[in-house]
Amino acid sequence: MIFSPGTVPSGIEAYLTSLYQAIVNHQKMKIGYRAFGAKKDTLSTVNPYYLLFNDGLWYFRGYYEADKAVRTFALDRIKPLTLLERYFAPPDLKPKDELSGAFGAFVDGDPVDVVLKFEESYKPLILRKSWHPSQEARELPEGCLEVRFRVNGLDGIRNWVYQWLPHVEVLAPKEFRDMFHQDLKDALKKTPQGPMTKIYGCTS
Repeated sequence: MIFSPGTVPSGIEAYLTSLYQAIVNHQKMKIGYRAFGAKKDTLSTVNPYYLLFNDGLWYFRGYYEADKAVRTFALDRIKPLTLLERYFAPPDLKPKDELSGAFGAFVDGDPVDVVLKFEESYKPLILRKSWHPSQEARELPEGCLEVRFRVNGLDGIRNWVYQWLPHVEVLAPKEFRDMFHQDLKDALKKTPQGPMTKIYGCTS
């Protein structure tokens, strides 16, 4: 039996220790954090609630005072992390319930119903496991497979759907279908036919 959990990125070990202490003791922290796509760090106080490990990366959920809301934080985007001599009353929050609508580590977002259609040849691959607690599947008359999910926002399932290209079609919601088409158009612009050329400032 071979397990491949991946490695913990350099510098994350100390954060895991501090986070565990803060979660157990309900201790406030101050972190510098750069969200994906942000140009600079945001420094704020956080009430850490629980840790989660997904797809080789560590995250934690907590109340972020900068946004006045509960957020998900990737440990490899924290710099720095300082424990404070201040404490908070833990909320009545059950991680299992909160994560029930998440797809991967993406917890934030309003519930949305996603409907996908997979080619007939890909039915065994999709049905070999449960990808999400809300998953419902049915075979269509032409042999294709329709799969439904109810997830929190589109960010998490978006990346999962794209790994099945070109064997998947987005049926609903329209917002996701439009996003899907636009992403395909953008990808084609970056991958023109013919000899490799300079694109968006990058050279081959």
